[in-house]
Amino acid sequence: MRRFVVALGAVLLALAPALVASATSVAPITIDDHHLHVVTKYGPVAGEDPIAGQVADPTPQQCQNLPGQDWIPIKLNISRSATTKERIATQWDATAQNDIDVYFFSSDGTEVGRSAGSGDPEVINLAGLPNGTYGLCVVNFNGVNTGVTIDFSATRLSLYHYSPPPATPGPSTPPPITAPPTAPPTAAPPSATVPPEVVATPGPNGPVQGQSLDALSGSQQASAHKQGHSALAIALGIATVLIALSGAGIVIVRIRRDTA
Repeated sequence: MRRFVVALGAVLLALAPALVASATSVAPITIDDHHLHVVTKYGPVAGEDPIAGQVADPTPQQCQNLPGQDWIPIKLNISRSATTKERIATQWDATAQNDIDVYFFSSDGTEVGRSAGSGDPEVINLAGLPNGTYGLCVVNFNGVNTGVTIDFSATRLSLYHYSPPPATPGPSTPPPITAPPTAPPTAAPPSATVPPEVVATPGPNGPVQGQSLDALSGSQQASAHKQGHSALAIALGIATVLIALSGAGIVIVRIRRDTA
């Protein structure tokens, strides 16, 4: 039994340099104010993770020592007038039936984010990362890898500034109501002037001169006696008398003839 343990230890010591050599530490990625978006291509991740499915969450030490894993240092140094949004996309040639998983660690070894699905690319979305040194562990979960591409972008997000709504205007005074303009009065058409009828002013005894009033049943009536007659009335009266007399004379003459 002791010989078996010694032999196993000797095998592990012999394989240790090879295992260490299988892990790869590649060139770092630097994100600063002048390089907020960096795309870097790396060579194949050598071999396949020998303990895939057994180590669910690799540590930074395992990523730097086990085969089938690459450790990519990432340095973040940007000014922060506002918060930021970080996106890490890892892409590879999926035609080779290859699958890659990625794990993102802070400098103290704390896992900050991961993407360990079966999609291509594997994407980690973060926000407000403080400046510092981080590490991206790229694990060749299975298949033959031909290379990976790391796309790291940092986007500044403007802070929201509350803008109060505009003040509601108070009730406005309605304009005074003005009456519609009044049309100027239209002059009435001139009426025909009717000359006044001349009316004789009646005297104390009525409108006829020389007429007197007689007492009748307590009232006065106009009598038919006239004090004066016109010349024509007098002439007509005389003519009437003469005609009457002539007629009477003719009648008398006939009576005498008849009696003779």
